[in-house]
Amino acid sequence: MEPLDIPQLLEKTRDFPPKLRPLMAVFGTLQGALSLLFGEEVTVRLVSQEASKDVGVTPSPYGEVTREVELVAGDRVVATATSHIRCTAMVQAFLQDILEGKMGIGQLLTKHGLNCQAALLDCGQGDKGIFWRIYQLQGPGVSISIREYFAREMYV
Repeated sequence: MEPLDIPQLLEKTRDFPPKLRPLMAVFGTLQGALSLLFGEEVTVRLVSQEASKDVGVTPSPYGEVTREVELVAGDRVVATATSHIRCTAMVQAFLQDILEGKMGIGQLLTKHGLNCQAALLDCGQGDKGIFWRIYQLQGPGVSISIREYFAREMYV
């Protein structure tokens, strides 16, 4: 994976709120960074999840899960994320934990000792003050694409 291009990231995030800008360089541990930023534990709330038919079937060569979560601090949704996770059979325990929907991807990667490299693919500002980023995590047996959304009012 390519190293983070700081000059390009600075240019792309010039109009981002200052509290949001550093989060664009945090990969897989966003839940912890948001907890520190908001001064309370941020939890994962599963909104939807769809697994390929062969997930949990032995011996399946791989499994895929698409899920949408909200990252919640108290009663506030501070970010949302849509993830597409593809795993080989060697990381089925990780995949089973994903299916439980109780923890963030970064926490689960750490729990299972899966060291991934991250690449920021793009970030920007959409309609109605919604900021977003797309990044990819690659590691032994896993490939994860994540799109995250951040509402401006939470970060000003």
